[in-house]
Amino acid sequence: MKKKILDTLRKHSGKTFRKRELARSMGVSEKNYRTFRRTVNELLNDRSLIRARGGALVLASTGERVRGTLALTSHGYGFVSTDERSDDIFVGGKNLKGALNGDTVEVIVLPATRRHRSEGIINQVVARKADQFVGTVIGNRGHFKLSIEPVSPRRGIVLDTKKSDSISDGDIVLAKVTDWGSPNSPVVTKLIERVGSVENAEDDMAVVCYKYDLTPEFPNRVEKESSKWTDQDIKNEIPNRTDLRDLVTLTIDPWDARDVDDAVSIQWNENGNIVVGVHIADVSFFVREGSELDREARMRGNTVYFAEGTVRMLPDNLSAELCSLLPDVDRLAMSVLMEIDASFNVISIRIEKSVIQNKSRFTYREVQKVLDGEKGAFSNELRELNKVAKGLTEKRHQAGSIDFDIPEPIFKLADGGIPHEITPSERLESHRLVEEFMLLANREVSKKVIKRRKRKDEFIFRIHDEPPENDMERFVGVLRRLSLGENIPQRLKPADFRDILAMVEASPYRDLIEKLALRTMSKAVYSVHNRGHFGLAFRTYTHFTSPIRRFSDVLIHRYLKKHILKDDTIKGISRDTASAIAKEVTEAEIKSVEAEREYIKLKQNRWLSQHIGEKFDAIISGVISAGFFVELENTMVEGFVSIDSLKDDTYFYDELEFAIIGKRYGEKYQLGRSVRIRVRSVSLEKRRADFDLVD
Repeated sequence: MKKKILDTLRKHSGKTFRKRELARSMGVSEKNYRTFRRTVNELLNDRSLIRARGGALVLASTGERVRGTLALTSHGYGFVSTDERSDDIFVGGKNLKGALNGDTVEVIVLPATRRHRSEGIINQVVARKADQFVGTVIGNRGHFKLSIEPVSPRRGIVLDTKKSDSISDGDIVLAKVTDWGSPNSPVVTKLIERVGSVENAEDDMAVVCYKYDLTPEFPNRVEKESSKWTDQDIKNEIPNRTDLRDLVTLTIDPWDARDVDDAVSIQWNENGNIVVGVHIADVSFFVREGSELDREARMRGNTVYFAEGTVRMLPDNLSAELCSLLPDVDRLAMSVLMEIDASFNVISIRIEKSVIQNKSRFTYREVQKVLDGEKGAFSNELRELNKVAKGLTEKRHQAGSIDFDIPEPIFKLADGGIPHEITPSERLESHRLVEEFMLLANREVSKKVIKRRKRKDEFIFRIHDEPPENDMERFVGVLRRLSLGENIPQRLKPADFRDILAMVEASPYRDLIEKLALRTMSKAVYSVHNRGHFGLAFRTYTHFTSPIRRFSDVLIHRYLKKHILKDDTIKGISRDTASAIAKEVTEAEIKSVEAEREYIKLKQNRWLSQHIGEKFDAIISGVISAGFFVELENTMVEGFVSIDSLKDDTYFYDELEFAIIGKRYGEKYQLGRSVRIRVRSVSLEKRRADFDLVD
């Protein structure tokens, strides 16, 4: 029987069979079906066969085997990303084989079906991401389990404790794995340290920092080296600098900015052209090659911001004081002076090691009032800068550059760390003013380097590859389901994304489409290879404008000093070292984004926990077979409506329609649909909120 089953599947290689289908294909009689079923189970147990989504059977030997990194979702399924494939491989919850979020795994890729092109089954865990977890204690009569994010394994995690361990239900702890168990037995851990409690909102930042290995405090050796720098060092350096203190140099930042690393200026030259200056804090003057500050900044990669505090890349005396471009004091900068003609073309660019003096520190709201007509100090300069920024924006858009105006949640925290209000961040014309000049400086610096260098060297680019074809097809599919994409090509160029976002500007689907477009995009990364920036439609791009909070920018400043300004005191790094650092800072950036997202999700759920039973207007933001996600209007808070909670009909998931559809009445819950919900429950441990639909 075994041979016959295997031979039949080999004969139809690339096709999946359910048990009954396979039995019919083999001509198995009802009398022999029990034997057939027992044999299939034996083949599944010895991994000769594997089970795909929906129970379909596949020969294990027919699937391509690739290695990649597993990313799990809160619903228990996951995706494996690999270097070999442009699309991620879906893995169902029953096919994880004990793998956890972030593990390196070997996955067997199943034959494609009409609905699932990239599905797989994990064959083995190649390497664990970590052997420690930060999780929430679940206690029951002296026995403790651990709940981890984004999802705990079905087999569970046991927390082995001693009588002396003082922990209780709801505590958040750091635990170390002592036994990984098997796919069917629990992971066993031991307690290392209590971090906080899920009941205490003031522990949120500490918990997220623990989980992502973020350390707000600096080692003594780093603080000691940092504290040696003073204002006198700036004064001593001024004779070595181009003196730009007479320029009208201005900074524009949020009212609560924790550091100030960029300023702008405007003047006119003898040709009648405008010269825009972008002046960036010269962090590399203080953070010397091979120093303790240098090593620490490289290890951290970037600054991470939370509502309750900041995990800085550099100590406060540099980040917030000596490096920050504070008003009415001398500050060292790297200045990019760009001559721009009446058609908004960059005629020339000059890079200088400079000393500047910020004439006024503006907030975005203050500048917006000036742009709206209010008079005040430097109002002429601000309006002229805005006029140039608008021209640059229009020129960039004509070339196909994409702008995403997706707001971020802003928390107003009450005593105790629970938000009493969540509002979307503002997107003002003054924001665009600043961003346009930062984009220009980053691009022009990269272009200048490309023109000047004679060989490929250690310069680090910011690159953004074209989205994978499958992701673009899915995005276009959503647009067509919403009757928004009849004339849109299947393979999108930057200009097509730009046109789509412009098309939905006044649509109720605007926020949804912007988020879907952003998810469709590849992630921007750092690299020594110049592959251009798809989203911005730039042939070359770098990060130069935020050295207080990004280590990559510090390296760019050093590069410019060494190669463009011929500063022999800069030793520089090899191309291989630069490549390694590019990978490190990319990984640090991803980790920071994940930490910030988890913190935001936690704070959003704390806010929701104060509104159990209340009703809100919402929009469907995601659909899966188990139900659909909805986002509350004006708060950006997301929750889940389970398909099992829909009692008026029997519903099924239609993946081609991106919808949950009722079998009897045809009610369709599709991406972008407006609904009204009631908050049913909130789980802070699982970072999850469950909603019910209401009329």
